[in-house]
Amino acid sequence: MRGGVLLKRRIRRYYPDKIKYMYFIAVALIVTAIICVTTDIRLRPYVKAVAEDSAVNLAMSSINTAIEEVIAAERVTYDMLAIVDRDGSGRVTSVKTDALKMNLLKSKVGNKIKDRIDEIKEHKIYVPLGVLLGSDLWSGMGPKISSKISLYGNVVTDITSEFKSSGINQTIHRIVVKINANISVMLPSFTTEVKVSTSMCIAETVIVGIVPNTSAQIVNG
Repeated sequence: MRGGVLLKRRIRRYYPDKIKYMYFIAVALIVTAIICVTTDIRLRPYVKAVAEDSAVNLAMSSINTAIEEVIAAERVTYDMLAIVDRDGSGRVTSVKTDALKMNLLKSKVGNKIKDRIDEIKEHKIYVPLGVLLGSDLWSGMGPKISSKISLYGNVVTDITSEFKSSGINQTIHRIVVKINANISVMLPSFTTEVKVSTSMCIAETVIVGIVPNTSAQIVNG
């Protein structure tokens, strides 16, 4: 009989202790969840801004490198892409461009740029912990939190001709590659997008003589 009473007392003490322990665990989990959500809300705008800036810089570097690689590999020159025609008196009658070579070059540049951008995986970015305080005074201070970004690009490439006056009876003809890229920036907890637009002159020459009207300047050969 006495043993049964002792057992009942132990059970009564055990269950309140277990309930208190479970209550403590539940409160700790709730507090942790609140801290995580609050931290994410505070950090996300800064992480997003840093990620987008980094993505633009990385994309621009990839675009420039890719164009330079294609130009070097294909040994692109002005004479390879365009021919200036003149009449018997030496007057410029037209500027012919090789449409096939231009389109092939455009395709190679676009593919190379996309490959370069898609190669950027798990690039690290850093955000100072001071931004959690919500004050500009502390926003750049404290230890830095690292995150990783990966880029995926959709690239639209175009090659155009541009003419610019360069003194009396002289015109600069530039062949320019133009890039418009939509970049998806993948982070561990969310995704954002940036747009990058740039252009690069890949060939040029100085045409001596009067160039015809704009409507007659370019003939796709």
